[in-house]
Amino acid sequence: MIGHEMYIKLTKCEAAVTVLHILVGEGRLSKTDLKKFFNKAMASSRYVLVMEWNADSVDFKDRKPGELFTKDELIATLDAGNPEQFEYCQGTKDGQRNMLALYRGHFAPTFPHYYTCAVPY
Repeated sequence: MIGHEMYIKLTKCEAAVTVLHILVGEGRLSKTDLKKFFNKAMASSRYVLVMEWNADSVDFKDRKPGELFTKDELIATLDAGNPEQFEYCQGTKDGQRNMLALYRGHFAPTFPHYYTCAVPY
């Protein structure tokens, strides 16, 4: 697991799976910067899992508009078409607090490249 500051500086981070974990929701990245991270992950990963908080969740009714993504905004920002799989995860007050979007990346790892590169908030 590496932080977002280190991840963007790496020239190479090949992985079977890269997880981008609530980088916008926690205020670590702008929505525009998330696209840069996502593109880097797509180029060097077999799969990319993007987890962000859902602006439509009751759990975030007190957040300012624009701070979080809706499902449609997340997919549009990533600009990679529809994910292979999309799921909502249970929250405190409803069943859609978190959004998980799984994309197939452009890198095909071979043995021994079975790493997971997690970029947490």
